[in-house]
Amino acid sequence: MTRFNFMFNIIITGPQGSGKGTQAKFLAEELNLEHIEAGRLLRELVEAGGALGKKISEYLLAGTLVPTPILINEVLKPRLEQVAQERGIVFDGIPRRLVEALALEEMLALIGRKITHVFYVQIS
Repeated sequence: MTRFNFMFNIIITGPQGSGKGTQAKFLAEELNLEHIEAGRLLRELVEAGGALGKKISEYLLAGTLVPTPILINEVLKPRLEQVAQERGIVFDGIPRRLVEALALEEMLALIGRKITHVFYVQIS
């Protein structure tokens, strides 16, 4: 739990370059949340090689989004299983599409979590 006696599970979303990563890092530090950055996870898997890394690399090189089932079930789920149940999470860069949001929400429910806040970072 945080010092607020409440488990936050936060999504930070917004356009590229809007500062969402900066805000996610700030919230993670301030609220003692696990910071899960989708882009970093994907890059780490590509660098590690293996079948999953090669599959992800193909999508990234083609400039397309990684399909939702791969992103949610093969990338995020194993990472979330490493987070202590009593620790909140800030998601940075996920979801990017409605189908990802719905799949993320469904997967979180299966492990006893739910999204508590969504912040859209907008620049002017």
